Amino acid sequence: MGWTCERDSYIKQQLKQKDVIVLTECGSKIQQFASAGLIVGETPPIGDPAGSAAIALSKTAQDLVIGSGARGSRLVWVRLKGLFKNTLIIGVYVPHGGRKQAPFQEDTLLQLQALILEISTKGECVIVM
Repeated sequence: MGWTCERDSYIKQQLKQKDVIVLTECGSKIQQFASAGLIVGETPPIGDPAGSAAIALSKTAQDLVIGSGARGSRLVWVRLKGLFKNTLIIGVYVPHGGRKQAPFQEDTLLQLQALILEISTKGECVIVM
């Protein structure tokens, strides 16, 4: 898919009606658009040029951020302050099952599981997208 100025504009338009959008197949160009409103994964490795994820946030959601980060290029997360419970949103770009070279689906799912166990807190709502 890759990232372009047109896609960036489209996502910003969508954020007028939505608070959180998880994006996949963003490519490495998305790095230059990283901001408080666009949490991006690390640069995708050679051999996996489209393998990146990001989370786009509305201004309302940005005001609720209490933490965010990435684990590689395919896992990004944001923690939002809630009235009663905080919400942890993890965006993950899982490779298809028939992939012949790394990263493989199973490896990405194991990384997701490890991330959830590492960063989630008791009583928190966890959403994986």
